[in-house]
Amino acid sequence: MLLSLLERESKGINVRLRIRQARSYAIYYGFAAVKELEGYDVVVLHPGAHSKADLQQLKDRNTIPLAYLSLGEDGESQSTSSQDKQVWWKPNQDGSVQQNPEFGSFIVDPAHPEWQKRVLENAKKSLELGFRGLFLDTLDSGDEADQLALAQLIIKLRARYPQIGLVLNRGFRVLARVAPIVDGALFEGLNTTWKLQADGTVKYAQLENPMRAINHHIAKMIFAWAEQLGFACWALDYADQPKLAAFAQAEAQKLGFVSFTSNWQLLKIDAKARASKKQRFWKKFGIHIPDRS
Repeated sequence: MLLSLLERESKGINVRLRIRQARSYAIYYGFAAVKELEGYDVVVLHPGAHSKADLQQLKDRNTIPLAYLSLGEDGESQSTSSQDKQVWWKPNQDGSVQQNPEFGSFIVDPAHPEWQKRVLENAKKSLELGFRGLFLDTLDSGDEADQLALAQLIIKLRARYPQIGLVLNRGFRVLARVAPIVDGALFEGLNTTWKLQADGTVKYAQLENPMRAINHHIAKMIFAWAEQLGFACWALDYADQPKLAAFAQAEAQKLGFVSFTSNWQLLKIDAKARASKKQRFWKKFGIHIPDRS
């Protein structure tokens, strides 16, 4: 049922090719900002924050919506009491559960059948809502066995949905295993970083060497893979000032990466989204996008 719906919706539209050739993208984890997002070729959204009508409006303007999907951490379950522990949460030696201290999410065993079932169900719900692909996050945690399990889960998603877009956030050890079947690799924190201060404010800054140099070395390796396999290379950096954002964008572009900058919560959108670039891009496909801004 869902496969036939996806096939009908994407008839004549190669979603995977469009993601691979996108000239702009945005990540936005807030609610209902469709007008501001229409200027981008691809947007990454939280599935619970937008309606089916919102997604259709984006698709009518030839913007591809991707749904956020966490594979390595459980951010939905809130309770840590012993009776409410989920079977897929990874335990510490003292019986407590492993958590990401920055966001409070729970580290999972990605090989656990119940977790894989939950991921596949969430993917199905997002695609039924109208998303044309998935943005796969939390791929860096765990040991070698976890990395293999994450790769196998991505392979399951691709086998189940061969026509949708799949973009990975970091997870470079996983990417090495699945690069031939994905459509994009995103490097979060390529050139800048943010840190929550004791007074509750957030400080943004350039990454200092050697960390930035290490990131650029990895980015060059990823770009070499992309040139062979055809997937997109995106950079996500954080900035609170135009000068820092311009620095991040310039550095990313030198490496061949499509750049996007936002605040640490990913609630900031450039209202002047690159519409002119988008129009030039789609002209190659014989598609005219009217300027209704």
